[in-house]
Amino acid sequence: MAFDYEQRRMKKRYCSEECTTGLAGTSDEVDVWLLVEYYKSWGSHFSRKEEIPNELVSWINKTKKRLSINGWSSRAQLIRGEKENTDKLTFFIAFDGKLLRLRIDEYTALEDLDLVSMLSGNNVLAGELVEEPVYFVCTNGERDVCCGKFGLPVFQNLKKRYPERVWQTTHLGGHRFAPNVLVLPNGLLYGRILIDQIDKFTQIVESRRIAFEYLR
Repeated sequence: MAFDYEQRRMKKRYCSEECTTGLAGTSDEVDVWLLVEYYKSWGSHFSRKEEIPNELVSWINKTKKRLSINGWSSRAQLIRGEKENTDKLTFFIAFDGKLLRLRIDEYTALEDLDLVSMLSGNNVLAGELVEEPVYFVCTNGERDVCCGKFGLPVFQNLKKRYPERVWQTTHLGGHRFAPNVLVLPNGLLYGRILIDQIDKFTQIVESRRIAFEYLR
């Protein structure tokens, strides 16, 4: 009996394994997604981490404020692939069911982007319009261990399937629903995408349908 107790005590349980809360309605409404490539440590809250370049944090804060003033809710994410890109940095902006990908040399180049003008229809950014689904998997174990433990295997699995369309990302909210996966350009956030659910999930997403079973 003592052995059984010790076995249970030593078996670590994580929040996403214990949570029985329904997924529906647990994500925030976001009009504009800003996703910037960054490979060093993200920290639990990247906007507070000293190592994150000041020009990047400053641009994110200013842009979110400008978007808010003009009536758009926004969310900024840091993203990365499996290994650091030594060429240009990738920047995604998603809005109104569209996903635009831009390549920049350095973070200071973000200052030249007038997103408010673009969203207002007065300007067009010189980027690539991405039509296929792109997957952003929260793997930020520095924010909550659930996201690292459960998110990383999902990222690796998806990366093998769609090498050019899968990224790791910072906290998406709701670590109790890990693994969490954001799919753009449609801007839908999904939770509890466990390894044994990936086949079913991707078949739905790749056919351009909504995976309601996992929708947050």
